[in-house]
Amino acid sequence: GGRVYLPGDADPRAAGENYPVLARYDLDEARRLADFLADKGVDTLVVSAHNAGLFLVVAVQGYTGEQFRSQQHLPFERRLRDLGRQWKIHNGNKGDDLSSLYWALYQPD
Repeated sequence: GGRVYLPGDADPRAAGENYPVLARYDLDEARRLADFLADKGVDTLVVSAHNAGLFLVVAVQGYTGEQFRSQQHLPFERRLRDLGRQWKIHNGNKGDDLSSLYWALYQPD
């Protein structure tokens, strides 16, 4: 399975790479999603969204700007969208299918 990095763990992301942000949830729900993805072999990071107790769930597979421009991220993105549909089914077809997934450049403070 994959690894889950929780708040307080060392951040595994590389500066200057782009990572997919899958969801913004409260901590319990963020951990549920991270555990679900880890079971499917995806490393995930749960990190504070700096917003009223919400947390971002980020897949820990980064792409450089060059890889991104040459669309090397698209197969992984398709896999994440498939997993998002499975996540919604897993939740009894309630809630989110991760279709709001977006890519963010990681620049540590």
